[in-house]
Amino acid sequence: MKISYQILNDVGACNDALDDDYLPLLGVDEYDIEWNLAAQMLLLPTPMKKHWGYAVYKGWIPAWSMSGANLRRADLSGADLRRADLWRADLRRADLAGADLRGADLRVANLWRADLRRANLAGANLEGANLRRANLEGANLRRANLEGANLRRANLEGANLENTILEK
Repeated sequence: MKISYQILNDVGACNDALDDDYLPLLGVDEYDIEWNLAAQMLLLPTPMKKHWGYAVYKGWIPAWSMSGANLRRADLSGADLRRADLWRADLRRADLAGADLRGADLRVANLWRADLRRANLAGANLEGANLRRANLEGANLRRANLEGANLRRANLEGANLENTILEK
């Protein structure tokens, strides 16, 4: 897969993505990459993380499953992870502040002490997830499934819990 400013412009990438000048940061005018799980995992902790979900949504790149992935202590703040498959992912102490996790599959994920302040988890499936001591201050959990989730000592101050499923 080739990525260049011209290609991004031709496919209608948002101005934010075009203005971020990622390619010069990599020291190239065009980037040729084999898009696979390893490439996706390398991209997520970079500033490009905020465009991943949109690129998947538009069909520009496939979303590789990250089920069981080790994302412990990863900086995913502000990442666009809409509908991401993070089933059983290790996200202990991960920084997901302001991340867009709408519709994400976080079943049985380990989010112990994760920073989820202001994260958008609307419609996310967190069934059986470990959210012990997670910071969910101001998070949007509207219509999220938290059945069987461990919320012991989690900070839910100001979180939107409208229509949140806590048990069936």
